Amino acid sequence: MIKIFRGLMVVALLAGCAAPWSAGVRPYSDNRAWVLLEDMDYRIGNSQFTIVVPKGFVTDYASVPQMLWGALSPHDNYSRAAVVHDYLYWT
Repeated sequence: MIKIFRGLMVVALLAGCAAPWSAGVRPYSDNRAWVLLEDMDYRIGNSQFTIVVPKGFVTDYASVPQMLWGALSPHDNYSRAAVVHDYLYWT
C-alpha cells in the first residue's frame, strides 16, 4: 500500500512541477551533486499532503546524461520534481 501511495505521489509531482524552483543549493566539486541549503516544502496539488525535503539532502537533480544537457537540462523546470523524487527514493 505504501509503495502505491509513493508511486502516486511521484506521478502527482511530475504533473505539477511546471514552475522553476530557486531554493538555495550548493554544488559539490564535481557539479553533479547538490546539497540543499534550506528545507524544501512541496505540496501535492490541492491536497493536504506536503513533502518536506530536509536541509542537507543531496540530489543530482534529473539523471540526464551530460551529452544530452543541451536538449534536456538536469536543472530545468522539473528540478523540484527531481529533488522530491530523489528524496522519496532514498527514504
